[in-house]
Amino acid sequence: MFGVVLLAFSAAVGFGIGALVAVAAWLTVLALLAAATHPRVPRAGAPTMDLGGEPPALAGFLVDGWHIDGDAPAATLVDLAARGHVSFDRITPTEALVRFSNKASSDTLNDYEKMVLDRARAMAHGSPTVPCSALADDNVATATAWRTRFDRAVIAQARAEGLSRARFTPAMTTLLTILAGGVGVLVAAAIVTAPTKGTSSSNDNPVAAFIGIALIVTVGLMALVSKLRAERDTDSGRAAAARWLGVDRFLGADGAFADLGPDAVVVRGRHLAYATSFGLAPGITRAVAFGANNPKVAWSMYGGLWHRLRVDLPGRFEPRWGTPPSKVLLGGIVRLLAGLALVAVTGRIIVAIVSAITKASFANNGPWWLPFAILAVVAVVALTPSRAVYHSLVVGALLTYRALADQRAPTHARGEIVRVETWPVSAEQSQRYLVLDPGGGARVARAWALPADAHNVGVGSVVDVVVHNRMRAIESIVPVTPAPS
Repeated sequence: MFGVVLLAFSAAVGFGIGALVAVAAWLTVLALLAAATHPRVPRAGAPTMDLGGEPPALAGFLVDGWHIDGDAPAATLVDLAARGHVSFDRITPTEALVRFSNKASSDTLNDYEKMVLDRARAMAHGSPTVPCSALADDNVATATAWRTRFDRAVIAQARAEGLSRARFTPAMTTLLTILAGGVGVLVAAAIVTAPTKGTSSSNDNPVAAFIGIALIVTVGLMALVSKLRAERDTDSGRAAAARWLGVDRFLGADGAFADLGPDAVVVRGRHLAYATSFGLAPGITRAVAFGANNPKVAWSMYGGLWHRLRVDLPGRFEPRWGTPPSKVLLGGIVRLLAGLALVAVTGRIIVAIVSAITKASFANNGPWWLPFAILAVVAVVALTPSRAVYHSLVVGALLTYRALADQRAPTHARGEIVRVETWPVSAEQSQRYLVLDPGGGARVARAWALPADAHNVGVGSVVDVVVHNRMRAIESIVPVTPAPS
């Protein structure tokens, strides 16, 4: 009896070690594939005013590195005006009307251009005009769903024209699925072979439980792959992107687009639509609103010209962001050690529960679906300890890593504050943050926690800051110029 238990224990340990190695190998393969499939943005071509055949939304998709920014719907509407489908009437210095044309047109619209025109007509409720500000949808859910369909239509056209492709090929997805299945098999084997009292019963039938565990692990790993799905470049796409980057440079050197409204399309024509798509016409992007306010986009005039910034906001895996590293290092280490102990204890308990219930269930040759029901019950029961494991082990590891990495000399920077808002730190607490435009042609602005003792700073202030990058903590902030009144 003792020999059987010892043999089972040795097998479980072997499968467990193999599972850990397999998980590490799978994550390594995923990281290598993600790096290899990241879009390669080409060098900009010579500045030119000659427009290509791609519509503004598609051109902006290429210029922004195979990423669709928030200006695409507004740029599409301006392009429809340049082509005679609608027109703009300025009614106040900050407001314009969209007026629909009744003239027949032989101009063929693609799917997302039809979406924009249909959206404008729907918001007009049968009227021949609609204010640009009325194009926004107050319902965040429907606005997000519409924008998702719009983005998919742009990507579909890009793929149809050979300018873009899915990040992961079917072969890559198949490879990751096979490897994830192997990880699932090893994890299932480690759990099923784990010895408990009474494991020698000949009535045990862990096959269904083995299959269920393997499937759950495989599906969980592939769900991570789905989070990384995006678009990547093609040879034709890079050639087109280089040409459009040249147009971007030409339009950006003009500098006049920043102050124009949508009615300026009468003079500027389609160039205004492309300038909007490239983020060079913030006045139009603000006036022509197709969705809820996007916290990941900000506008700045730091450096002399209006330009769009992509805001790097804190993510869900940045616990206690904004806290100085010296205040979280010890707590992070304690959490990490407590998490390791918790994993050891809860892991043995859950394995024992699974083995005991499975044994009792199959003693009477239960139905085939019973192991899956058992797993569902165990998953619900394990929900509380799994949250505790996350808040101890995962959070502790993240805090320890970031605090140690930030122990080096902090970073010094100067820039203009373009936003001061609040962002959640946890489910119960929020933190005021600032977004700093570092200048120098940067396209990304990072969000930093605003210290409680920061005075005489606000949107428009130019400040010198000393920051801890990974914790998003500001050690000191000194105003260089005050915020405009």
